[in-house]
Amino acid sequence: MVRALLLLAEKGTAGDVYNISSEYIYKMSEIEQMIEKELGHTLEVEPDPVLFRPADEKVIAGNIQKLKRDTGWKQEVPMEKTVADMLNYWRKKIS
Repeated sequence: MVRALLLLAEKGTAGDVYNISSEYIYKMSEIEQMIEKELGHTLEVEPDPVLFRPADEKVIAGNIQKLKRDTGWKQEVPMEKTVADMLNYWRKKIS
């Protein structure tokens, strides 16, 4: 994200709107599997039906074509690294 912001500062059009988003769409189950792999532990996940709303969108994704076109940005940090970094942050924070 920081790299995208720096590229926008250099190459973006002032006043235009840009989406910064992943190039890939992940299912929550895929993220869960990445977390489990990093933890070396299987999680018991029970979705709470009360938290689901009929108006919720099934897929939420930003369109990054304009960002890529104007700046040449591409996603360089894999989601697995992001998950590992997040877990390592929390491991340090709570230890």
